[in-house]
Amino acid sequence: MSEETFIDADALAIAPEKVCYVILSSRELDTDDMDDDDDESTVAVRDLEADTDPSIEEFDNKEVHQELHDFIDGLNEEEQINLVALMWVGRGEFNIKEWTDALEEAENLRNVKTADYLIDTPMLADYLEEGLDQFDILCEDIDTGRL
Repeated sequence: MSEETFIDADALAIAPEKVCYVILSSRELDTDDMDDDDDESTVAVRDLEADTDPSIEEFDNKEVHQELHDFIDGLNEEEQINLVALMWVGRGEFNIKEWTDALEEAENLRNVKTADYLIDTPMLADYLEEGLDQFDILCEDIDTGRL
């Protein structure tokens, strides 16, 4: 990229720690969802053999889902807009040079269902991770324990 089109991390109006938290939580949901994709007979056998209540896994998934939903809802409007735009950049709908366009589009489409929209996006974690990578930010370099 030329210097005049370079977008650095200062252009993000959301802390990378918050984005990485969403990525980690989303990955946890994806893992739980993959477990839920088992066919009914496999689930029934697993549940019969389990020493614990079979509803515990479902509760954990709902708990993570609710925590992630509450976290995204708790972000201010600008952070939510940046999170959506970052996901779009990671998904390839916009490139990093079009960051301001992505922000404008996210602002125009923003509504009270931002958390639902993001959580229901397949591969959300991958897209956010790719979006951060466009800003030369890696979650492995970020401490999410402060959240």
